Amino acid sequence: MEIAKKLEKIWIVNGIERKLIVDPDAFLSEVLREQMHLVGTKVGCGKGQCGACSVILDGKVVRACITKIRRIENYANITTIEGIGTPQNLHPLQVAWVVNGAAQCGFCTPGFIMAAFRAQWEALGKPRVITACASCQSAFAIGAPDIPVVSLWRVMAEETGLPETAGATANGPLAVHDPCTSRHDTASQAAVRDLLGRRGVTIEELPLSKNMTQCCGFGGLADNAHPELAAVTTARRAAQSKNDYVATCAM
Repeated sequence: MEIAKKLEKIWIVNGIERKLIVDPDAFLSEVLREQMHLVGTKVGCGKGQCGACSVILDGKVVRACITKIRRIENYANITTIEGIGTPQNLHPLQVAWVVNGAAQCGFCTPGFIMAAFRAQWEALGKPRVITACASCQSAFAIGAPDIPVVSLWRVMAEETGLPETAGATANGPLAVHDPCTSRHDTASQAAVRDLLGRRGVTIEELPLSKNMTQCCGFGGLADNAHPELAAVTTARRAAQSKNDYVATCAM
């Protein structure tokens, strides 16, 4: 009996580049669960009918249990249930499933949520997502890389301009706090500073800002996961300047 040669595959899985050595005749569900340990993808019927194994492959919902590895190109974008929410920060669809009792035993829930997530976005006409929060922008970029997402601050700086009403004005310099999820988003950082400059605001750059801004280690949810650490982190950050702070992301 001839044994199939192993293949080297490079995929973008939940926003992260992964290199794998795989059996070309294996199914995507097997590789996701057994090699990548993404066990949120379930195998129900094993025939591609029940939908429990649904994932998003290059923008389309596919049944992972019948999708052969040999059919998936290098640098394909794959999004699983792990890519659209975490136990600490559920996606609104996941919250809705829980609140309305749709989860039942939960075995087939991941596949249904993946299909519903994609269907809702397509029903809206595949719009661009505009986020004020850098953490939300990062979550979309990682979990749904084919959905275009952009910072509100870039839209205001590059497209729409500022509102006509001036709003509140600062009495002195403002220390700019960059969220850690914007660490490598230089365009959004520049947009925030540009908008402040248009309002005549003098800014103070903190010792650790832009690509050196500090991270709490909890995806912005330190206050939920570890309130004591959050208090220490907040106090330490506040002590870096005597000026008022301006922040673009509450996370």
